[in-house]
Amino acid sequence: MNLNEARLILEKSLTLDIPLMLWGPPGVGKSSLVAETAAKRKLPVRDLRLAQLDATDLRGLPVPDHGAKELVWYPPAFLPREGKGVLFLDEIDKAPSLVKNAALQLVLDRRVGDYVLPPGWRVVAAGNREEDDALSSALGSALANRMLHVEVEPDLDTWAAWAKENGVNGDMVSFLRFRPELLCKNTGEPAFPTPRSWAAASRLYSGQEPATEKVKLVASAVGQGAASEFSGWCRIYRAIEVKEILAGKLPALPPNDASVRYAVVLAVASHISRHDIEDGAVPHLGSLLEAVTPELRVLMFKSLPPKLVSRLAAHPALRNMASKMVMAYVR
Repeated sequence: MNLNEARLILEKSLTLDIPLMLWGPPGVGKSSLVAETAAKRKLPVRDLRLAQLDATDLRGLPVPDHGAKELVWYPPAFLPREGKGVLFLDEIDKAPSLVKNAALQLVLDRRVGDYVLPPGWRVVAAGNREEDDALSSALGSALANRMLHVEVEPDLDTWAAWAKENGVNGDMVSFLRFRPELLCKNTGEPAFPTPRSWAAASRLYSGQEPATEKVKLVASAVGQGAASEFSGWCRIYRAIEVKEILAGKLPALPPNDASVRYAVVLAVASHISRHDIEDGAVPHLGSLLEAVTPELRVLMFKSLPPKLVSRLAAHPALRNMASKMVMAYVR
């Protein structure tokens, strides 16, 4: 499921105090989802990277009580003592077996040794799947059966909405509309494309470096292959004369070159999203949409703000086309 769907289950698990396990490939946004959901509830997050701990780190150390002639356990300082919050057991799939056993007691009984998790704290865990090639191993049935399980998958529409709100470079969003399979793909390179690495690439891309240097910067985040494709896309995308298209001069749309057709549609969508569109130009937009595939018509409307979509769908030049799109979607 996508992040928005996973967020609904996470919210429910926090409300009902049912431990939750988030599964997914690296960089898909699991940790950010937990942090954002907790922040919305004004809850602190105590982030424990279980792969970096030993069992004694989680349970604490035995200290002699000479008066009672017995050992008492001193729990670690990183475990919460009071209040409310989210105890986030990250990278639980990579933890050693003894640490997983200690985590089992924490999830099942809300305690480890003499330590008791305060009532106001909720337990959420996250990890990669075995097929993600991320040094993962199975949780074990005893631990797995104590938790809800949600598998988070990359979803372009969900990510694009997040990207728009968080200032991710618009060219990158448009490129990924054309090549959605590159949103999250293990290419075998040390750097490879994920939602997280594209956000990092956007920050690197925002400087004033020459274009050739920008490609190298992007490659350091998403890999050379994805960076080269993005660079080639930008050369096509930036050559589109949007104002001429909205004035009625349609460009040639090679039937065997999908990159040009995608570039034209997304360049126009980006322009009118930022600058709006005059009523007199709407028929020319309709001519463009008639010249492309139904898939690209849908993509155009998905790339626009909802208020602009409503306005365009009600315009006489697009009303019939919009109705047909809605009917096709319903069917």
